[in-house]
Amino acid sequence: MEAKILARLNGINQEFYQTFAQSFSQTRRRVQPGVRRVLTQMPKEGNFLDIGCGNGNLAKIWARDGYRGKLRGVDFSPGWTADAKKYIKYSIDIQSISFYESNISSEKWALFLPDQTWDAIFSFAVLHHIPSADRRLRLCQQIHAIADPGTQIWVSVWQPLNSPRLRKRILGWQEVGIDREQVEHGDVLMDWRAYQDSQKSPAIRYVHIYDESELQNLAEAAGFAVDEKFFSDGKEGNLGLYQRWAAKY
Repeated sequence: MEAKILARLNGINQEFYQTFAQSFSQTRRRVQPGVRRVLTQMPKEGNFLDIGCGNGNLAKIWARDGYRGKLRGVDFSPGWTADAKKYIKYSIDIQSISFYESNISSEKWALFLPDQTWDAIFSFAVLHHIPSADRRLRLCQQIHAIADPGTQIWVSVWQPLNSPRLRKRILGWQEVGIDREQVEHGDVLMDWRAYQDSQKSPAIRYVHIYDESELQNLAEAAGFAVDEKFFSDGKEGNLGLYQRWAAKY
């Protein structure tokens, strides 16, 4: 992908989350069923890393359900990390929760992380917002670098093609002055309908749509083996594809 197109796509999502951080956050207070299912497989005590933590809704349920140890959340959006810190003020001897602002598309996003073993690393609804197959692979390789034998890696990606309602929200690339040939297979633009009526132009996000094989191929290229997968979320229970990865050494 050309550098200028990559920069444009990154800019689209950065602008969206900076502009609509608060209003979008209000639509993301509920933890998805797939995430809840994953949490039931977690040990009750350990060190957990949430990459792309958003407004911290996973941390809230983690604290509420009595998990112990450390949970560290990372997100590039200052609006969302501020929201997380506002609504989740919870740190006692047996539970420690912290949020950090860091751009996970950069090469050095993980430098602030403590040198410790992670029992689980989560990256829910993140990979599909990172443009360029090379950038997505690099992020997954970085995750592999901080994982240890036994670390559970859980990822999820959006499946909007499984929803007739969301299919209608896919926009043409002419909306942002990009030719279809300049982006990768599976790349789409989607509008977001929860903005105010006074908004004259649609709120746009970049999304990469995965199928099962592409997500598995990404895992394997980054040094992981896929040892569990399932669909969950949405009215029909198929709006999110979840996979558990185990690092190979």
